[in-house]
Amino acid sequence: MAQKVDGHTNTPNAYKSLTDLQDVARNMETMFRKRTDRINERLAVVQQRCDEIDRSLRELERSKLKLESSRMLHADRENLRKAMADLAGTPEASISEARDPLLRDELGDAREAIALAEALLELKED
Repeated sequence: MAQKVDGHTNTPNAYKSLTDLQDVARNMETMFRKRTDRINERLAVVQQRCDEIDRSLRELERSKLKLESSRMLHADRENLRKAMADLAGTPEASISEARDPLLRDELGDAREAIALAEALLELKED
């Protein structure tokens, strides 16, 4: 290095200035490396936080879907219960109280259909 510097200048002040400049450049390089390392560490922390937030968001979306599915299942069951009650004639009436044998058979078939529909809804939920 000294030979290259000597080739460009023959004065001691110029040589001293160039060596001082080289020392400053080395110090700046070290300083910027440390700064880059700190920035990379901060970036890693921020990236980790982003990953945690993304994970939580995915879990929240799954929970939301489960809740919506549960609400739909509840609404379907409620609709089936209302349909059963409507088929029986009144909400309080039961199948055993039906006096018409044909109506009793139809209500039995409806009960079977409702049970099958509930089973399908439970399978759909899983």
